[in-house]
Amino acid sequence: NVKEAWLGAGYYFWEDSMQQAHQWGKMRYGQDKYIICKALICVPEGRLLNLMNMEGQFLLGRYIDEMRKMRLCPADKQPTISDILIFVRKRAGKWPFLAAKLSETPKELSTGNVFSIAAGSPKVTTPGLYRVQVCLYAKNIQTLPNGMEIVHPEGGEDR
Repeated sequence: NVKEAWLGAGYYFWEDSMQQAHQWGKMRYGQDKYIICKALICVPEGRLLNLMNMEGQFLLGRYIDEMRKMRLCPADKQPTISDILIFVRKRAGKWPFLAAKLSETPKELSTGNVFSIAAGSPKVTTPGLYRVQVCLYAKNIQTLPNGMEIVHPEGGEDR
């Protein structure tokens, strides 16, 4: 469903996490009613919108500023990643990205809360194992040079 696609319409992959792919498939589609494909994704330099680094986050901030100047986003509300990317794709003459990469932020961090290591210890944030997703916007010989291999259900065919 495109409305639920937080990085926009595309082919979604969990980065290095078969477990996350299974958890999501079961939650979304039910026990064994989903397919998992494994693929080597190749995105040329400058064509990946990496929202996990400072450059990507700075770019998002610029897009939000543009949305606010055009009165497409109230000053007191934060637009969703999906809202921002839809805005940019409509505004841009040519969308320069073949894929986007982002990890989910644990609720505790996104609300400003922090984790306490032990009772009585100072509050500190700790790095976690976040679920990283890659959304591939263009599925072709350049981005998927080896195609996709179905790994669930077992015995799936290459596609």
